[in-house]
This record gives sequence, C-alpha cells and structure tokens, in this order.
Amino acid sequence: MIQSVVLAAAKQLVKRGETVCAAVSGGPDSTALLLLLHELRSRLGISVAALHINHGLRGAESDEDARFCRDMGGRLGIPYYEQRIQLGRYMDAAGGSVQSAARDLRYLIFRRTVERGRANVIATAHTADDVAETFLLNLLRGAGPSGLSGLPKTRGAHVVRPLTGVRKADILAWLDGIGQPYRVDSSNFANKYARNRVRNQLIPYLEQDYNPAVRAALLKTANIFHDAQEFLAAAAKETADAIGTPLPEGGLSFPCALFAPLPVALQREVIRRALGSARKHLMGITFDHLENLRRLASGEMPHGEISLMGIRARAAHGIFYCIRAPLAIPPFAYPMPAAGHIPIVETGAAVGVETADRPPHSYDPACATVYIDAAALPPNAEIRNRRAGDIFAPLGAPGTRKLKKFFIDAKIPRWERDGIPLLAAGNEVLWIAGVRLSERVKITPHTRKILKLQLRTGTATTPR
Repeated sequence: MIQSVVLAAAKQLVKRGETVCAAVSGGPDSTALLLLLHELRSRLGISVAALHINHGLRGAESDEDARFCRDMGGRLGIPYYEQRIQLGRYMDAAGGSVQSAARDLRYLIFRRTVERGRANVIATAHTADDVAETFLLNLLRGAGPSGLSGLPKTRGAHVVRPLTGVRKADILAWLDGIGQPYRVDSSNFANKYARNRVRNQLIPYLEQDYNPAVRAALLKTANIFHDAQEFLAAAAKETADAIGTPLPEGGLSFPCALFAPLPVALQREVIRRALGSARKHLMGITFDHLENLRRLASGEMPHGEISLMGIRARAAHGIFYCIRAPLAIPPFAYPMPAAGHIPIVETGAAVGVETADRPPHSYDPACATVYIDAAALPPNAEIRNRRAGDIFAPLGAPGTRKLKKFFIDAKIPRWERDGIPLLAAGNEVLWIAGVRLSERVKITPHTRKILKLQLRTGTATTPR
C-alpha cells in the first residue's frame, strides 16, 4: 500500500527523465524515501541520487549517520553526495537559532545541487505526521489559512515532498517488514525544541485524553485549510492582476479605493502576494505584520510607512506601494561637462551631454531627454541628487517652489527621490531627470547653442 501512495504522489511531483535526489539523514523517513524512489524508478521513468548533509551537531553520532547513508548509496549503486556544514560560522554571520540556521543551509545546498546539474529536483522525507505537527505548531502560534495548510507538497521550483500522504507508523512497519535498519537521531527526543514537545508530549496527551485518532484529524483539517488556501490564493491573484501594478524594482502598487471594499480575507491574501512579489518569500512574516500592512492599504491607517524585513510599504495620495527596500543611496555630485557621458555609479544610471544643431521636432513628455539653452547654464552646474533647501521652477508654471513640495505634488514616492539625478546649480534645480525641466533653461528664440541631455538607466560602469 505504501508504494501505491508514494507512486501516485510522485507522479504529480516529478517528470519522466528527471533525476530525483533524495535528501537522506539516515532516519526511518528518509531511508524509506530513498528505497521507495529507487524501487519505483522504472515506473516513474526517473533516475535516483542521494544527498546527505552532515550538520556535525552530535559528534561521532553524526559521523555514523553519514557512514550509514554513504553505505546505503553504494549498496544501491546510485550517485551519492555528502556535505558537512559549518553551523557556528553561519550563525555568527546570520544569527538565528540552530534549527533555523540548519534549515537555511540545507535549502541552500539543495538549490546548489540542482544548479550544478546533479539533480532536477530534491525530494525530502516530510510525512503526514510532519504535516499534522506543523498544523498544530502554527495553530498555537496564531497562523492564518496558509500556515494551517500544514506542509505543501512542493517548496519552490526544485523541492518535492512525496511522503506527505504517508503516516510515520506505516513507514516504520514497512521498514521492519523488509528488514531495513535505520538510524535514530537522539536529538529527536530533546524536548527543548518546540516541535519535539508537540511530537513527544502534546500529541500523545491529546491522543490519550481527547481523540485517539488526533493525528488523522489534524491532517484532515490541514488538508481542508490547504484547499481553502488554494481558492483564496487564486482569487487573490485574479484581484491583484486586476487592481495592481507590478513595480520594476519588485513589489506591487494598487489604489487604496479599489482595495478597501474587498473582503478582509481577500485583502490579507492580496497583501501576501504583494509581499511575495517584493521579498520572493514570506519567511519571518507574521499575522501582525500582514494585518498592519492590510490596515495601511485599506485606509484604516490613513497615512504612514512601514519598513519590514527587506520591504517598505507606504500609502500616499490614495496609492499603496509595497516594494523591496532599496539600499540607501549616498549623496553624489558630478561636474557638468560641455559634452560627454556622466556615469552615476551610485544608482547605475548615466547622463549623456551633447550639442544639438536645432530643437527636436517633438519633445519627450517623460523628460528623460531634454534640450536646454547652453547659455542659461551656470558655470557651477552639476549632476547630483537632492539636498535640503533645493528649489525648482517647473517649466510652464509661475514662480519657484521647494523641490520637496514638487516631489510631493508629483506623487513621487519618498524612497525614489534620493536616486533621481538632478541638474542643479547651487540650490536651484534645473532638470529633474525623467520628470520635469526648469523654466530657467528652456530654449527661447534668442538661444544660440543647444545642449541635449539624456538620462540612461543601467549603464553606469565607470568608477567615480
């Protein structure tokens, strides 16, 4: 029976002709995973390999686990890969707990294994019991539908979980039935870890005093939430596509007026999509984070900005922005040449300067390319970013105004302003590259020499 369950699951998760690399620890679950994939390889049309990651946390016991996996790979005659990781060094650099650091490094090694062409997908040995435990852990932490869906059958593009429909008891019975030994990780009994306490203490207590089939009940509920989450995710994608605008730097923007009437559950899922677009993952994001962003986007918090784990969100002028937090751009200033190319290495942009024989037949409404009166250009003109006290006289508008006020009126998000190149002399801005030209340098009937200025993005390669 266990073979038929794994075969049906694997057919949905892997493609014929692929190499599937089983992540093996030596424990019963991963031992069974490797043996089952190897047994079913012809029916699946796949090749099988094995990968063991030695965390080095249990000294000689860890080394014995590695030897056990190495021997098993040799006995099966399959490609076998092994890597020892340096958890201490990683934690010194990245922080976090031992468990989170080990998980991060495992998935990094999985990705590199695929990138190096050793496998098309990595198979991990998460079981139905792991799904139930994850559901209970997330319930205790206060998760939403996504967290209560347990463990998805895939993680990213290259990690699959063929055993999520198989109970641990069935795996142990199958291994005993074929006489296959396995390793027992002593750290699984250390109740200092929350998952171990749920597995070793809470679930047995619930089985004894409340429901002998509590694992099956938790798994069923996780599957129900999984189906509900899939529906919500599809609805959120459709909604985000309809009301949202993807941002080139990663992230999403949408009108608050279109977001506010949505049902709250759908609002939360749209925010999850915006976060995923900006961050590429949702690790570390809690319900409270989502709720604060939802309230900001819906107008319950009428103004404000939230910086959170690599993203920045802001509601301004009726638009909600959720973007990947840009690196801080330092002040820069470059002398204005009579002609040539000015690379702005701080932003990756550049400004080209050349003379023109005559005005263009039509002007660029985006002001990425402008034509100015060379005689109106002060000798101290430079290309720089904004400074406190800058003023600007927009072309076609009377008088001058503070640059900050102009940016606000033009609805330019605050996080973009430091990266916009300006042609300026002293505190007067003469061109906001890609936005607007100043009245001060416009071409007139008296103009004798014309300069053409052109903003180019992604071309700065010369160090300052």
